Amino acid sequence: MITGSAYCVRNLDQTIHFYTKVLGMSVLETGPSTQRPAVKLGYSSANCGLYCVEYPQASQPQLTSPGYWKIGITVQDLDATVATIRTQYPAITDPVQFRDIGYLCHTQDPDGNTIELLQHTFYGNPLSQKKERTIAHISIRSADINRAIPVYTALGLRLLSKQATPSFDLYFLAETSDALPDPAIESVHNREWLWQRPYPCLEIQHIHSNPGPYQLPAPHHYGWHGLVLNPGNYPKTDFDGYPLLSADDFSLGLTAQ
Repeated sequence: MITGSAYCVRNLDQTIHFYTKVLGMSVLETGPSTQRPAVKLGYSSANCGLYCVEYPQASQPQLTSPGYWKIGITVQDLDATVATIRTQYPAITDPVQFRDIGYLCHTQDPDGNTIELLQHTFYGNPLSQKKERTIAHISIRSADINRAIPVYTALGLRLLSKQATPSFDLYFLAETSDALPDPAIESVHNREWLWQRPYPCLEIQHIHSNPGPYQLPAPHHYGWHGLVLNPGNYPKTDFDGYPLLSADDFSLGLTAQ
């Protein structure tokens, strides 16, 4: 159901260079979208992509409680990936094993959107078989998780994992019938399995100390502008007001590469 994440970018050439040359994605589709230059970037046309529309005059959003958090890209060997990225883009954090959640690090694209790189396995636990990079997570925040999740389960997503920390909880949902290794959604045993899925998850962060409401960039701002779903009819927004966009809205102006 989740086919991508939509962005307004200031310089499409810079965006394409970053995601293709630094992060190894491909240009999957190109063309005008609503009469503006646009591309879909990703690792595979069958999976999640980044829909980027160029607005050179877009201004910087001033958000005190941003509702959009990041995308997550899963990789097989995080240390090797970071070493390669640093040869051309040094602005990336050192990898760390974050609690019992994952071995990860962060960087930002030219417009300041956060990207998390997450290893398929925990630190010190190498993966024997080769797995490709995947845009695995689109991460948003919710003011009321008990009202946010039902919107997505009604659209066909299934809650796969809840991961608690002292300051926030993470919820991962995806359109899949895959059986969990452990039926308990809070089980740590499911997490490495989850980081190896070939399909995207919606990640919802619930921050204990921030009741919201959360903010989005205005139409004239650059940044994140909504989730892109498989072609279909959807509510215009989810519970927190985040846009739910049909891939039809973009595919009319894009040509597969």
